[in-house]
This record gives sequence, structure tokens and C-alpha cells, in this order.
Amino acid sequence: KALRQTETRHARNLKQKEAYKAVVKLVRKLVSTGNIKEAQANLPKLYKTLDKVAKNGFIKKNKAARLKSRITKSLTKKTV
Repeated sequence: KALRQTETRHARNLKQKEAYKAVVKLVRKLVSTGNIKEAQANLPKLYKTLDKVAKNGFIKKNKAARLKSRITKSLTKKTV
């Protein structure tokens, strides 16, 4: 039973990890290539994903805040 639980949890954790990393990677790539409009459109999705994984304890609240801050900062730097 414990093994089944571990496998289920591992699958769930992996899915969350891949989801949040994919969104972060996407927005960072859009910012670096200069697609500012698209990056701004994906920003709410990024915030939602980071808040959700932080709420579930997958990443710490401070890390989520730090990622959001840094990405937003890089986005505004490119905009100006």
C-alpha cells in the first residue's frame, strides 16, 4: 500500500513540477526573444501556477514570490 501511495504522490509531484517549470520557461523565453505582448498575456497564468504550487507546499511561498518578482522585473525592463 505504501508503495502505491508513493507512486501516486511521485506522479502528482512530477506533474506539478513540470507544469510550473514549463510556464516559467515559456515566459522567460518570450521575454528574452522580445515577445512582450505574449509574455504579458501569459503572466496571469504564471502567477496562478506559482501561487497554486506554493499553496500546496510544492515550492516555498518565498520562492514563488521571488520568481514572480524577477520575471516581472525583467519584463518591465524590456518594456521600457
